[in-house]
Amino acid sequence: MRVFMRTLSRREIVGYGLPRFGSAIMFLMVVVYLPKFYTDDLLLNPAFISWTFLIGRFWDAATDPLMGHISDRTKSRMGRRRPYFLISAIPVAICYYLLWSPPHELKDWSLFLYVTGAYLVTYTFWTMFSIPYNSLGAELTMDYHERTVLTGVRESIGVLGTLVGTIAPPVCAALLASKHRGYSAVAAATGVLTALFIFVAFFSTRENPEFQRQHPIAVKEGMRALAKNRAYRALLAAFVIALMGNSLVPILTLYMADYVVKTPKVAPVIIVSYLLMASVSIVFWTRLSRRIGKKEAWSYALIFSSAVFAASTYYHEGTWLIWIILAGLAGFGYGCTLALSYSMLADVIDMDELETGRRREGAYFGIWFFIEKGAVGIVAFLGLQTLALMGYVPNVEQSLRVIWSMKFLYSIFPAVCFGACYFLLRRYPITQQEHERIRAEIEAKRARAASADAV
Repeated sequence: MRVFMRTLSRREIVGYGLPRFGSAIMFLMVVVYLPKFYTDDLLLNPAFISWTFLIGRFWDAATDPLMGHISDRTKSRMGRRRPYFLISAIPVAICYYLLWSPPHELKDWSLFLYVTGAYLVTYTFWTMFSIPYNSLGAELTMDYHERTVLTGVRESIGVLGTLVGTIAPPVCAALLASKHRGYSAVAAATGVLTALFIFVAFFSTRENPEFQRQHPIAVKEGMRALAKNRAYRALLAAFVIALMGNSLVPILTLYMADYVVKTPKVAPVIIVSYLLMASVSIVFWTRLSRRIGKKEAWSYALIFSSAVFAASTYYHEGTWLIWIILAGLAGFGYGCTLALSYSMLADVIDMDELETGRRREGAYFGIWFFIEKGAVGIVAFLGLQTLALMGYVPNVEQSLRVIWSMKFLYSIFPAVCFGACYFLLRRYPITQQEHERIRAEIEAKRARAASADAV
């Protein structure tokens, strides 16, 4: 079997990355604004909304790996990934709007059931798109460094989306004199934009037809091979721990601004500082990885991030300027995770191809996203449950116990996670030289198979 090797055009790279803009707006709003919107404006107990996040993650336990399995085995004229772009685009837009538009008469249990149902349906259709989408990204190029460029451009576009997602909701809420109407309007516009960009990605990319012709590996055999992949285990463990460290930061930013620093209007500035520096730093980390390797570059970023978050325990009333500066530094470190983690995962999939003879991006990304979402959901659940247990009451002065709980979850917890991630990452074995060896062996196997077929 021959696999074409070519350099991606700018049109392909940008076209592929555009859906990340809409998705970043969507899920920045879910993580940052949705909990506080439902707890402080719609008066849903934090314990309820924490269960929404947790139930969603259990649902992903079924849908993410299943979608990866289905995508790997799909055969169509459009390929095995791109058909799901067309199927999911419009349902994602509609469901996301409904998530932000609960009927006014809903309260307590009825409101909890509504938000949980809308959340599950939105994520189901998003899984239908995101697993094939990210799997396609790992197939578009086999080059070690071009993968970093592809993921770097995609995540840079995503950071721009998160900036819009940070600014647009409060601005629209102020213009429409209602968070309910403002957030619904942003959700509607975001849904339309995301669907449009998904269609753009469909027409901007093309799949390698040879991958679709491969005979699928049996599920049990494939799972055993995946579990035995040492590089995948090391990378996944490091990524999940790093993600756990980052996941509470956007959730708690609005709470920190209101109740710890006591400058509510600074919250969007904090998020913008964090994301803007993350976007700028992607170029730096990409270039550094070319010089010293992906693993070493990410290791330096983790040490840096751990130190920055440890310093964040200093926050108290009036320290908004220090917070802005440290948020920017934290974003600078986070940009490395955006730039390198998915590029490294694509390298791991090459190792799996060498061992199994199959390209199984869907299986790898299905498990990856399930564990990623599960980690975020569990941490969000525990964080919001902690606030409820410590006695959090919305829209009033918080007790010292609640304040210190917020500060611990916002600073010490991430610092410890990044430190642990550093040590886990040391076990990751794929260097540039090792990847070149893997690719050479894969191409040699394909050449032998092609010769045998010719005979």
